[in-house]
Amino acid sequence: MPRLAVLISCGLLQLWTVAPAEAAEPSTDAVTRGVFLLRSATDTVSVERFERSATRIRGELLFRLADQRWTYTLELDSTDGHVTHMQTEFRRASTGADTPSLQSGSLDFV
Repeated sequence: MPRLAVLISCGLLQLWTVAPAEAAEPSTDAVTRGVFLLRSATDTVSVERFERSATRIRGELLFRLADQRWTYTLELDSTDGHVTHMQTEFRRASTGADTPSLQSGSLDFV
């Protein structure tokens, strides 16, 4: 069963995380998933979903009130875990995730 925990609480602003209840054995095929919630009182300000494997981190950051959806993919070096490539895209949150991006970027790290 996943657990919900408050990471930071400052006045009415809170950063929440949802994490697996038990850590799995390390594996090159294992995928870790998580969610961060940023709340102000009872309103959700932003939501970030992510998943990580030995060679990739993928995520989506949603700011509903600002109508922003950011997606990102980081390719990791399988020997030391350093980032070798980053791909990011921006869309309006009110459009579907499969619509053409309004802005995108691609970075190679050497």
